[in-house]
Amino acid sequence: MLEETGDLKTNYWDYMTTEPINCNEELKRLECADYDLRSALLTMLLREDHFCNGAFDQRVESGQVECIVQRMIKLLER
Repeated sequence: MLEETGDLKTNYWDYMTTEPINCNEELKRLECADYDLRSALLTMLLREDHFCNGAFDQRVESGQVECIVQRMIKLLER
């Protein structure tokens, strides 16, 4: 879906502030993030799952993915 909408940030690391990327630290930026950063954070979580199989499912269960998506929707509604 992110690819279809043009929101998949294949250069997601350009949006991150930690190196190596620390997903938990990056997610702390969600509250003040604009739409592009939120897209990058969601892409980051998808990539995290590539390296740590099952990580995305855990993020979904914890509500982190829904939080990102809901905030993206709110920005689109403006």
